[in-house]
Formats: sequence, structure tokens, C-alpha cells
Amino acid sequence: MVHHPLPAAFDRPYAVALVELAEGVRMVSNVIGADPAQVRIGQPVRLCFERCDEELTLPLFRPATDPEPTHEEPAHAETTHAEPVHAGPAGPVSAASPLPELRVPVSRTLIVAGAIATRDFQDVHHDAELARAKGSPDIFMNILTTNGLVGRYAADCAGAGWSLAGIAIRLGVPAYPGDELCFNGEVLTSDNGQMTMSVIGRTDRGNHVTATVTLHPVTPNPVTPNPTAPHPATPLPVESGGRS
Repeated sequence: MVHHPLPAAFDRPYAVALVELAEGVRMVSNVIGADPAQVRIGQPVRLCFERCDEELTLPLFRPATDPEPTHEEPAHAETTHAEPVHAGPAGPVSAASPLPELRVPVSRTLIVAGAIATRDFQDVHHDAELARAKGSPDIFMNILTTNGLVGRYAADCAGAGWSLAGIAIRLGVPAYPGDELCFNGEVLTSDNGQMTMSVIGRTDRGNHVTATVTLHPVTPNPVTPNPTAPHPATPLPVESGGRS
């Protein structure tokens, strides 16, 4: 939670959240409509746009189960909603087992949003006219968005007990608006506390990405005792026949 002074568009304290969209892109934003202390990892949220003034409109999120605001918002705020964003289902996997297929429609919005979210401002990822002037038929997906989609696919297949440790990717044919990325893969190894996956994402023109993903088991953070916390009182020994 953030408590330091903020611009007028923010109410403090607020929850800084890393939100994974249904398309696999992740973005940092604020969760509104809920007590920041109650925001939790894995919570489904709904996208909304809040107009703060004539020049500033912010993409924010609110709990998907709470469509109505639960806190007082500025009177000038204008909010629109999209569909809830949920994490994909995941199940246990083992070595030499094929992974389920994932199909991701490649929209112009996904390409542009992915480039902006990863701070990749090259014109070939958002300006079709300039992309064509450089020899491309249209804008195309950047490598960081592709990397995020591979990570999402591998993490969802592995399940909640695993976390990403490394991704090595090789790009192939570009992914343009109107394409459909089809992800498939298999578990190569799953032993010694490590899982390795082979992942391929294809379009109609061939392989868009070939990747090797390494995952490690999630280990819970140990609880560190607070040395300043009060300790429960220890009763003093009582001698035989005495009084406490």
C-alpha cells in the first residue's frame, strides 16, 4: 500500500497491483472499490477507465464480484467496465506429458497494448503506416508480449505449485493482427525440484515462437518472528505450599 503524497488523481492509501489480462499481458495499475488491505493475489478483477480530468483517463481495476463502487469517488469520474479477468485453470503435469492447447486471437489492441505495457515504443508495433513503410504488411507483436504469453501458458499448465524460473525463446514468423496464436507443448523433465517445458506458438504461416521454460516449486516464505512483539506471560514457579 502507498501512503505518501500523490497527485489529485489518486486517493491514498491505494493498492499497487500487477494484473494479468486474459490475453496474457500484465500491467501495473490500481485496484479500486475495495479496502487495499483486502486485495489478494489471484483475485478476479474487472477493468474500468476513470476520467480524472479533461486530459487524464486512467485504466483501473475493481473486484469482479463487486461491480458497484464501495468508496467515494470524485464526482467528475466517468467509469466504463469490461469483462472480468480470471487466471486460467491449471492442473498437475508430469514428465513426457503433452500440454493442453491454448489459442490466443492476435488483435490490434493486443499488439499495441502489449508494446505499451512493456515500454516498447518502436513504431512497427503501433503505427501501421510506418510499419508498411519499413516493409512490413502491418504492425506486429513485439518479443516481450510473446515472452509474456509463453510464460502465461507454461505457468497455467504447471499449476499453482510452480513459479517461472527462466524462459529461452527463439522467434520465427511475425504475429500480425487477425492471426491466431496456437500454443502447444510438452514437459521435458520434472525432477530434482525443477520442471522443464518445451513450448511452441504457431500461426497459419508457421512457428511464431519456440521456447524452453524452466519452473521451480513455490516455497512458502518462512514466518520471521517479530522481536518487538510482546511475548505471552510465563507463569512463575510456585513452591509447594506457597501462593501465586
